[in-house]
Amino acid sequence: MNMFATLLIVPALLTAETAKPAPIVLQTFKAPTGTFTLSQTPDLPSGIEQATEGVPFLMRGYAEKRLADVNPAYRRVVLSHDASSVSIQFDGRKPVRVPLQGGTAWTREDGETFWVNASASPSQIMQTYKAKDGERTNEFTLSPSGDSLLLKVSVRSPKLTKVLHYSLVYSVLK
Repeated sequence: MNMFATLLIVPALLTAETAKPAPIVLQTFKAPTGTFTLSQTPDLPSGIEQATEGVPFLMRGYAEKRLADVNPAYRRVVLSHDASSVSIQFDGRKPVRVPLQGGTAWTREDGETFWVNASASPSQIMQTYKAKDGERTNEFTLSPSGDSLLLKVSVRSPKLTKVLHYSLVYSVLK
């Protein structure tokens, strides 16, 4: 191989090796965005009771109260996003802005700290809060007609014998 060909090939190989994948551009997706108001709630007390069935009797009351306290049926959700992050706000609380690559530490109003991460696909946004005693995953999916938002919640803890699952339905605020 002559010197001229080598000079052409080496920079091309270096460029190909250091090229980074393009970031996810959510503006091209139909990922949920906007303000939504609660239109349908689950029977959360029944779900909490089922999730705590196998918890020892002396701890069950505490577990039920804790789950009820940290899983309110939020009346309003505001979702927004840009190319690198999503922002989710419940009931006028401080929004949680999470980068799509990695995650962020977030402290709730009561002082409890979580590690929060998020991901997005063309039709949904996933958000996971991890704490020392468990985790909560929020899966936001916009209906095909775009007039409602389904929020599926899963709460896991090594202290629970079952996963708490429930769904909330929100209408688009017009």
